[in-house]
Order: sequence, then structure tokens, then C-alpha cells
Amino acid sequence: MMRDVQYTLDHVEDAATGRVEWKLVSSDSLKANTGRWMLKASGAGKTDISYEIDIDFNFPVPGFVLSKLVKGSLPSMVDGFVKRAKKN
Repeated sequence: MMRDVQYTLDHVEDAATGRVEWKLVSSDSLKANTGRWMLKASGAGKTDISYEIDIDFNFPVPGFVLSKLVKGSLPSMVDGFVKRAKKN
């Protein structure tokens, strides 16, 4: 069971607090998509990262599928984040 999901998010970044937040603007399949990244310096060249997300679909999604989707995408998201941070 595969389905393309399209959506537009509004992102707000506050560099002073290390916070990046987003909220859903529009979607063909989502009722909600809000979340945030919180970054905090934790010593020489290290950063602690917190990630929160609240996502809800317009169609039924079994809990185990949603859990796998969120948990499965998190490692690749963090890897991409780290690669981009190292470029700067």
C-alpha cells in the first residue's frame, strides 16, 4: 500500500535559541504536520538535537505503519542534517 503525499510547510527559524519549527499550510493527505528541531551546543564541536513531530493523515493509517514511517525516516533525516551541517 503506497501513496504519494504532497504538502506545504511553513518553517520558522530562531538562530538565537537554536529552534526550527514548522506547521502545515496545505496538503492533499495530511490533517496535521507540526514539529520542531531544538539544537543546543554541548561542548567542543558537539550539538544536542531534539526532534518532535505531530502528524495526522486524512485517511486511515495503522499505528504500526505510522510508527515505522516516523522511526524509519528519522535516521535518514538526521544523517542528511549532519551532512549539511558539516558542509557549512
